[in-house]
Amino acid sequence: MQLKRQEETNAELDLSMSALDQRLANAESKITTLEVDNQSLRRDKEILTDHVADLQKQVSRTLYVHTSVHERTLGSSKQSLVNEHQSGYMGYQL
Repeated sequence: MQLKRQEETNAELDLSMSALDQRLANAESKITTLEVDNQSLRRDKEILTDHVADLQKQVSRTLYVHTSVHERTLGSSKQSLVNEHQSGYMGYQL
């Protein structure tokens, strides 16, 4: 009787160990999948970070060009106004 009880206990323990082994294998598989996903996301983040940096450089260059053109246009307009103003005074003096 005690031998039968021991065999039943061993059988239950074997089933429990088998279930635990299966759960462990499942958990390890999920961890591997998550690590692969994480690695992929890190690569994507690096690519996006580089892309955003490139876009920021392009925006800075574009703003610089537009600002320079605007400043030259304002300078030219200012000079035209000064010239017109001076020629107006010269016309009065004649």
